[in-house]
Amino acid sequence: MPSLSNYRRGAAHPQSKLNENQIREITNAYDRGGVTYRGLAHQYGVSASTINDVLNHKTWRHLRAASKEK
Repeated sequence: MPSLSNYRRGAAHPQSKLNENQIREITNAYDRGGVTYRGLAHQYGVSASTINDVLNHKTWRHLRAASKEK
């Protein structure tokens, strides 16, 4: 089993379709309102479940943790 220190997170992960700036755009757009998971998914070329995972902190958690530390 690989150690967690070697695990690639975010855009460094080879299967990532989004980058940190896009994640911030997605969370900001959803926080402002007027957009749906499906609409964001279409705009960014990912599935609605990917948007769900981002907005419910199942993926990209390290970004939210870093922004709270500032």
